Amino acid sequence: MEITKATTTTTTNSSSLQHRIATMRQSFFDEGLLDSFFVQMEDLKGFAPPDFVEEMVTTFITHSEPKIADIEEAMDAVIQNGEESVDMNSVDVKIIKLRSGGATIGAAKIRAKAGDVWNSWKDRDWLRAKAAVEEVKTEIHDLRTKLEPYFQLLREAEAAKQVEASLRAQPPSPRTSSANN
Repeated sequence: MEITKATTTTTTNSSSLQHRIATMRQSFFDEGLLDSFFVQMEDLKGFAPPDFVEEMVTTFITHSEPKIADIEEAMDAVIQNGEESVDMNSVDVKIIKLRSGGATIGAAKIRAKAGDVWNSWKDRDWLRAKAAVEEVKTEIHDLRTKLEPYFQLLREAEAAKQVEASLRAQPPSPRTSSANN
């Protein structure tokens, strides 16, 4: 009886967590934060470590910060000293990496805003490009802020699933066995 009650409670908690995760995840798609590439990344779970998606997002964010700083520095130099003062191809590459990194993890808003940076840069509209970089920074911050609790819930759900499995695998206690005799 004790194991059954514990298993039922754990299952209920696990179901509640799964519902919260599904609701939170759907909200990311509803607001356009994420796209189908995120789903594809999550679908790799069976073939990748459990924290694969979290690691990919964290890596993207970590690697984006120095790229953005370099892009901002280049834009300031172009505005103050002209195009000759900057290796334009190097900045092109950083903007492309920022955009493609956002696309790779399914960060739709970041990909779109990085596209705005690219278009403004190519049009030589430095002030618009600077404003677009600020929007990318905001979107990266939003992505981090919204996905951290999501990943925390995923970790909690995984822990609950493991507890549930271990409770099911336990043999009945002697007290429970003798009550059935």
